[in-house]
Amino acid sequence: MEGSLKSIRETKPLVHHITNWVTIYDCANMTRAFGALPVMAHSREEAADMTAIASALVLNIGTLTTDLIDAMII
Repeated sequence: MEGSLKSIRETKPLVHHITNWVTIYDCANMTRAFGALPVMAHSREEAADMTAIASALVLNIGTLTTDLIDAMII
């Protein structure tokens, strides 16, 4: 675990979150606390491009909307 955290802090990976508005700020702050860079791109026009350049993708399916589902499918 220590090695993983060190690696995250050194590389500062971009983490793309597709999440709901209830948890969006918590997700961003938690990602920053680990040393990574959060981005929340929900629109269908940007989701695929952002996912392609991100190091990781986080999908939160707790409170789904049609727009979030569309962004997740792309």
